[in-house]
Amino acid sequence: MPVESPPSSAFSKQRFLIVDDFDGMRNILGELLRRCGGHQIDMAANAEEALTALSRNKYDVVLCDYHLGPGRNGQQVLEEARARNLLGLSSIWAMITAEKTSDMVMGAAEHQPDDYLVKPLTEAMLQTRLTRIAARKSTLFAIESAVRAKEYPKAIQLCDQRLKEDQANDAHVQRLRCEMLVLTGNFTEAKASFESLLALRDFPWAMAGLAKLCFRDGHYARAKTLLGQVLEGNRAFLEGYDWMARTLIQLGEWQAAQEMLVRAATLLPHSLSRQKSLGTLARHCGEELMSKLHSGSHDLPPCGTLELAETLMQLGNKDVGSRLIQFVVRNHHEDESLLRRAQGIFDQAQMTEEGAGILASTRQATIETMDKGVRLAAQGKLDEGIDVMRLARTLMPNNPRLLLNLAYLLITQMEKSSKHPDNFQEARRCIDSARKSNADPQRCGQLQARLEKLA
Repeated sequence: MPVESPPSSAFSKQRFLIVDDFDGMRNILGELLRRCGGHQIDMAANAEEALTALSRNKYDVVLCDYHLGPGRNGQQVLEEARARNLLGLSSIWAMITAEKTSDMVMGAAEHQPDDYLVKPLTEAMLQTRLTRIAARKSTLFAIESAVRAKEYPKAIQLCDQRLKEDQANDAHVQRLRCEMLVLTGNFTEAKASFESLLALRDFPWAMAGLAKLCFRDGHYARAKTLLGQVLEGNRAFLEGYDWMARTLIQLGEWQAAQEMLVRAATLLPHSLSRQKSLGTLARHCGEELMSKLHSGSHDLPPCGTLELAETLMQLGNKDVGSRLIQFVVRNHHEDESLLRRAQGIFDQAQMTEEGAGILASTRQATIETMDKGVRLAAQGKLDEGIDVMRLARTLMPNNPRLLLNLAYLLITQMEKSSKHPDNFQEARRCIDSARKSNADPQRCGQLQARLEKLA
């Protein structure tokens, strides 16, 4: 006959919520808590019931199974509960699972449960672990309070103090400290901390943090290597796909970046917080791509740009997707096949009429801008015509007609007045870029010959 441990007086004062999709497991956990001294015990069978209970009551302890059947899992319930401020700073969230995998423990510390309890559970194990978690949360209460209040310098000081006094929570405190260093702009110290931790052990969160700093410093190849190692062992780490896609864009690996976005899209869960994360991923990648496109530091063909636009729209970022399509139209406004492809993307995004209007207005504006530069030059206002063309080039750096028109005006200006070295090099770059964009070879040759006479 099993010997029952004495009920804990602390448990008798606490309110518990058990979240599990199996009625039998809920009853078992409830009985274990009662043996530990718990009396106020509520039950939830799925994510919706759990969030409803959390919105109505304040719980001291939540025991939540990671797998909750169809719909949101325990991690997603936790994230939404914290996003909606349904948990107090002292509340304990213990995630129950059949096995603890690396996929479960990635992401920012603020999204992690207080502990994982691996089945099968016993009364002694439950009482010991919950007591230990409560003691740890009490110890770290001041740090987490400072983090919640966004008092990051204070949080860093408290972390340093705690690391001197307590080695038991070293990894968790180190993680919080590193995140606060990054948030306060102490990138050099954060990098050193990540590297020293990785020298001791392969913490995936430290590897991801170091990768972000490498990206920030322009060390894209190393960032790619680190992120690859993180994702290899943490396939559900959505933020990792975000940074990997952005890194691949910077490296010009467009196809791989698109595949990364598609893989992230398949991970789209039902939780509000993760939907926002996926939207952030699409926005970040779109911004990186737009920056590369406008700077001209890319080799992505128009069809590839349209494919990325389609992927971003599928991820819910219609704004950046539309901007990418407009970029393609401005640079290839005479290519009917690309225009039809662009309209097809708008159709799939249920933007048929709006898309047709965007394409028509973008195409018309492109033509009018180029014609304006030519008209000014014909009126003898050559400098103004060149200024208009240069401005237009910032919006359509790969438009072959624009590039050759600008080269023509620059050459004409140099033929009429003294040659300027900067204008000479600019005209040459325009002709070279136009050739790469499949411009009329005859006109390219004619302008090149005129330019060489000025050399």
